[in-house]
Amino acid sequence: MSLALIITGLVLLALPSWWQPRRFDTGAIRRARECRASLGLGLILTLGGFLLWGAPIVLHLADGWGLPGLCDDAIHQLPLGGLEFALIAIVAGGVILVRLTGALTRSALRSREAWVDPFIGKHRDLSEFDVVVIPSSQLVAVGVPSSPPQIVISEGLVSVLGPSELHAVLRHEIAHHRLRHRNYLLLAASVDHVFGWLPPVRSSTAILRRALEEWADLASTRRSPARVACLRSALARLADVHVTTAARRDIERRIAMLENADPRREARSTRTAGLVMGFGGAAAAASLLIAMSYEVFAAVGRCAT
Repeated sequence: MSLALIITGLVLLALPSWWQPRRFDTGAIRRARECRASLGLGLILTLGGFLLWGAPIVLHLADGWGLPGLCDDAIHQLPLGGLEFALIAIVAGGVILVRLTGALTRSALRSREAWVDPFIGKHRDLSEFDVVVIPSSQLVAVGVPSSPPQIVISEGLVSVLGPSELHAVLRHEIAHHRLRHRNYLLLAASVDHVFGWLPPVRSSTAILRRALEEWADLASTRRSPARVACLRSALARLADVHVTTAARRDIERRIAMLENADPRREARSTRTAGLVMGFGGAAAAASLLIAMSYEVFAAVGRCAT
């Protein structure tokens, strides 16, 4: 049962990379939420499977601590290698927990480091946001969670874009803030930190990040023809100055999405995704509960006989 949880979790982590949409109007919001659900459930099931597989080791050691422990007969009857494999599983689960903690800590530190002090750059209030123009020739546009939240852009970006195009970029970053995309990115960074050495998993997190950019594009334009035109013009300028083929391809995909997205299809696909994720989450929770109950009762039954 523990092995089934681990395999299911790894499949869910890689699933978004295997199930990529072939059309631009399949719903950026749906894809982002489905990727988040798949990656989140995959991470939980994989970690739970390793810890559950190694749990008998902890129960067996409890006898040495003066607590009711798991008997030797139960330990020797463990499937898939018995004591040795259970020990490897509990170590793997511990490594995953440590790396997850490290990813969360690193993300918090990077957010604090990205915050721009009031005496650096040019600051301007925009609604509830602090817009900061930093003295850099690189093309920078990023949102920083703080109080108030910051939107950091560079002088290089200001020099490349016109006023209306720059406002389109600012609306895009504001959409990221208001839609709480930081939580999605934190999940992607955590999965990359633990399982990023697997190419399909790394591809899944990349798909999530692309979907978030397309989602922010849709939210910032609100299907207004004027806003769509400004953002499309800004993206086209950025595609011209980008030197990497991958970055240029992502920008061209975003432009195509803006031209082909259908708001009604987007709404329908989002509602469908909500139902699918609800049933999937309930099924995953039930599977984990059943697996834990099975392992505990099976171990107790072996000791009783």
